[in-house]
Amino acid sequence: MAKEIVLRNARLIDGVSDQPRDRVSIVMKDGRITSVTDGDGPAGPGAEIVDCTGKTVMSGLIDTHVHSTFIDRTDLTLFLAAGVTAARDVGGSLHKVLRLRGQVETEHNAVKFEVIDPPTTPRAPVAPNRPVLLMAVLVMGLGAGVAAAFAIGQLRSTFATTAKLERVTGLPVLGAISQTLTDSARALRRRRLKQFYMASAALGGIFVLLLVAEMIQVSMVA
Repeated sequence: MAKEIVLRNARLIDGVSDQPRDRVSIVMKDGRITSVTDGDGPAGPGAEIVDCTGKTVMSGLIDTHVHSTFIDRTDLTLFLAAGVTAARDVGGSLHKVLRLRGQVETEHNAVKFEVIDPPTTPRAPVAPNRPVLLMAVLVMGLGAGVAAAFAIGQLRSTFATTAKLERVTGLPVLGAISQTLTDSARALRRRRLKQFYMASAALGGIFVLLLVAEMIQVSMVA
């Protein structure tokens, strides 16, 4: 038969009303609250009556940031002494949490310890957005290369046009001779252009491969 305990004449802070309730009776059966009434509440035969005059009853507190890694069995009783009846472990070891529960259940079961929401592996990364990050790195890399090429061009002491030469020297330019390349110079230019195209293609290929690898990884997790 379930044991019945009746708390009478208690001041109750229920977390709902904006003021405490005085002279409240709380009926508990088998460790659970079955009724809360004003005045002298009903008591069944054989019920234990506890006079709570001058005492306050309130809901248990919830500690939402606990690291089970740094606590042991004795700390759980200190939680109860401070009015904390529920705790949320953040980032602790599930094995440690389960071991604490086993220790509690092995003893006199004075503290009920239950894993409500065990840690789970996230289905997808929260941040960063890998495709967007890869695209941003590619754009910034190309921008940095263009900026570096422009800066090097500005530092050279040559003039690409006659107008620029006139603007810098302040003297009129009577004529210009078109650029003439030897066969070896043309071969060197073609080789450098080929290297540039190959490097650009390799950069684009690496970008595509990274995107494909990211998509495969996301699909495997999902």
